[in-house]
Amino acid sequence: MSTMFLRSLLLPLMALATWSHGMSRGQQRPSSLDAASNTLQYHGGPLLTKPNGINVYLIWYGGFSLKDRNSITDFFASFASPGRRQGPSVSTWWRTISTYKDKTGKPVSDTVRLVKQVGDVYSSGKTLKRAQLANFVKSKIESKIFPLDPNGI
Repeated sequence: MSTMFLRSLLLPLMALATWSHGMSRGQQRPSSLDAASNTLQYHGGPLLTKPNGINVYLIWYGGFSLKDRNSITDFFASFASPGRRQGPSVSTWWRTISTYKDKTGKPVSDTVRLVKQVGDVYSSGKTLKRAQLANFVKSKIESKIFPLDPNGI
């Protein structure tokens, strides 16, 4: 048992030793990485380039604790500029993403808002197939729980 435990520690310790040796010699990053660029390269896929920002509509499908819901809503709240917020924020990261441009030069939307959220405790069962998900969201729009929002996801 102790031999197995020691073997499981061996690889991470060797990796750590190799990494720390490189850092102690003044190496700031692995030499195989290129210097970071200020421009992200567009590869032709669809981008969220809505001029009025991206509106997020959440369906809490299942049993989510308040702690779980708060983690997600805090994440969306942190898209806004940090201002006086304490703790980590995704706003700096999102500003980097907003430098990404499509083939026409249109940037990714710089605003992400959590507009509305609703709960649903397994009204369609605990296992949903892809088609059921699409129909579920469609029913929320048709019943006016969510709007048909061209900027919405």
